[in-house]
Amino acid sequence: MLGLDDATPWLATVAMMRDDQKLLSYRVLAEAMARVADRPWQLIIAGKGPAEDAVREAFAPFGDR
Repeated sequence: MLGLDDATPWLATVAMMRDDQKLLSYRVLAEAMARVADRPWQLIIAGKGPAEDAVREAFAPFGDR
């Protein structure tokens, strides 16, 4: 349905996208994912809010993973 590869581990996060601790937590997650960028993984992000553009920016380096 989402085009995920069954053979590749995937993670999911569901949270509001607010300009507070929520945005900070998204940025921390992006930093953590950067540390394992050489390994296979897929990430599903579900949420909405005023910080959506900032969240997209934090994960932009990973492309469509």
